[in-house]
Amino acid sequence: MMDELDICRENMLRAMSAAGLNPNSWAKKAGVSESGVRGFLNGSAPNISLGFLARLAAALGLRAADFLRPDFPGLDPERLTTALTLTRSALADVGVDLPPAAEASLVQLAYAGLVEGKSRADLERGMLLHLGRIGAQSMTG
Repeated sequence: MMDELDICRENMLRAMSAAGLNPNSWAKKAGVSESGVRGFLNGSAPNISLGFLARLAAALGLRAADFLRPDFPGLDPERLTTALTLTRSALADVGVDLPPAAEASLVQLAYAGLVEGKSRADLERGMLLHLGRIGAQSMTG
């Protein structure tokens, strides 16, 4: 029987594959160590911190809790590509260069919107609102 860590590993492998990534490219995208990613995925590192998991999830537009779901649906590569394209286009349109974690939150927003069937206009509007919140937080924080 699979325990929570086994479920997490399996879901991470599925998501990584669907995103067309390998441990090195995923680690780079998430801003974490490749050895940490490889170690957890191959079982040589038996545990993973929630922060590490959250950064890996965010890099794919997911939440850390998604990897712990036994019914994890995986990623739809076409939706993920569309979410990445929409995000990069929106950022280019407003001339903003975000740190990876902030960009990943926009990808997550776009991916979730695509899953919900939102229109491109609604997705772009949502991303602009999110960018406004990020800007407001950086000015006050």
